[in-house]
Amino acid sequence: MKPIILASLLILTGCYDTVDKTENIHKINTFQSDSLALTIPQELYAETLFDVGITFDQPVSNIKGELTGISMDMGKVPLFFTSNNQDLTAYSTKVLLGACALPVMQWRLSLTWQENGKTQYFEQSITVQR
Repeated sequence: MKPIILASLLILTGCYDTVDKTENIHKINTFQSDSLALTIPQELYAETLFDVGITFDQPVSNIKGELTGISMDMGKVPLFFTSNNQDLTAYSTKVLLGACALPVMQWRLSLTWQENGKTQYFEQSITVQR
C-alpha cells in the first residue's frame, strides 16, 4: 500500500507546472484575410483561458466558430462570439482547451459568418502547449 501512495505523490508532484503562463498574455498574433483580422495570444496553453478576437471590414452576422483537434482526437470545441461594438464589426470570445498526452497540440480554428447575404469561411491552424 505504501509504494502505491508514494508513487501517486511522485506522479502528482511531477505534474506541477512551473511555467508562468501569464507572462506572454499581452503578446498577440494577428492572422488576416481579405475580410477579417483574427487575434489570439502568441503563446497558448492548455487548461488556461485565452481571448480570441475578430475584426471584420464590414458588418457581419451569424458568426459560428469551432476548434477541432488536428494532432490528436479531442473532438470539437464550439466558440460563442459576442459583438464588441454597435456596428457589428468586432467580436470576441474566451476559450479554454483541455490537455492531452502530447506536449504540443495542433488545433484548427474554423469560422463561418454571413456577409452581404453570403456565407463566408475562414480557417487557421493554432498551436497549444500543454
